[in-house]
Amino acid sequence: MSAGELEGACGAGFAVLSLGFLLVGALMEAVEGAVLAAVLLVLGMARRAGAAAEEEPAEKGAHFEEAR
Repeated sequence: MSAGELEGACGAGFAVLSLGFLLVGALMEAVEGAVLAAVLLVLGMARRAGAAAEEEPAEKGAHFEEAR
């Protein structure tokens, strides 16, 4: 194998390796974004459930006071 062929093979190898790193990085960013979106969704749902739980006894108390 001549020096030119070796240099070409190494250049192609580095190009494939660089492309692989780019694809893995893009995949990691996509997964990170999906995980962040899921966490924010769950936190939002928990906050809404907490707010609904706080309103419910107050509404019952108001109805109880009206019934008196």
